[in-house]
Amino acid sequence: MTMHPAATAPPFTLDAAEALARAALPRFGLGPDARIEFVKHRENHTYRVTDGDEEVALRVHRSGYRDDAEIASELRWIALLSAHGVPVPRVRSTSAGEPYAVVEHGGHTRRVSVQEWLDAEQAGDVVDWFEGRTRPSAELFGVLGDLAARLHDAAERMGTPTWFRRAAWDAEGLAGEAPRWGVAEALTTLGPEERELFARARARAHRDILRVPRSARSFGVIHADLTPENVLRRADGAHVAIDFDDFGEGYYLFDLATILWWASRLDDVADLRVALLDGYTAVRPLGPELAALDALVIARGSSYLGWAADRAGDDAAQWIADRVAPWARHLCAAYVAGEPLPWHTTHSREDAS
Repeated sequence: MTMHPAATAPPFTLDAAEALARAALPRFGLGPDARIEFVKHRENHTYRVTDGDEEVALRVHRSGYRDDAEIASELRWIALLSAHGVPVPRVRSTSAGEPYAVVEHGGHTRRVSVQEWLDAEQAGDVVDWFEGRTRPSAELFGVLGDLAARLHDAAERMGTPTWFRRAAWDAEGLAGEAPRWGVAEALTTLGPEERELFARARARAHRDILRVPRSARSFGVIHADLTPENVLRRADGAHVAIDFDDFGEGYYLFDLATILWWASRLDDVADLRVALLDGYTAVRPLGPELAALDALVIARGSSYLGWAADRAGDDAAQWIADRVAPWARHLCAAYVAGEPLPWHTTHSREDAS
């Protein structure tokens, strides 16, 4: 019997992704000749589509990264948030009323989704914040706290739907034996002592997070990637949360920890922390879960190292290995030793470089 090798799909190049995106346009009631502009490629390929006076954001989802139920959960959740008055993009369904389309083109099959395009600017840039090239204001941190509180208030009111399918950012997902984004210790640029330090910090964070009361008030559906790039400021001054690709259930405080992590090298991070919490608590009070903020910031920072360890050769992963890892090591050492962390006191960015 003659055996034939299994057919393999051609490489999914940028040209192939754009061709597939164009093939998807009619599925959403968009003209096949609409203008398509490439925006970015991280996990997914994102495009700005202009069809006459209409503009939308189209995503070609990475194959195998999210299953159908996870993609549908994201889009349905954003639609629910919008219905509850939370500032998020409007989701555009297919002409058949589905949240996304399964598109086959050029030997590739991908899930494609569409949301409104927001003509707005990013609230900030994590690299610029981290490197100290730009300095976010306390006013902005108050706005970010307010936005997070509005997201969480709506999440608590809605609860977790029966159709919801996403992995959790709980103690196990953040700092367990197999965190969602991997362990910091897997980063190949680390030495043995550094790996041991990150493992100890992860174990302590796991214990500290488990002490947080897990109630409807402290745990629910969160954004989980509320970085300044994922908050847009419209011309009217309103701020909108975008990019829920990593969302899931978790401690509400984790969204604040994500914001705080990227400002942690700034000299005025303690003041920014106060502004962030003031903006949040003006809408939604915090209770005993606030005691876990340090553990969640440490877990958030370590998660980026785990993410980078799985993406050798990626420019962002290399920046994390070169620039973020030394600072994460500095913070983990202080955390394990029980020393004050920078968002509780003043410090210098020269403490670790």
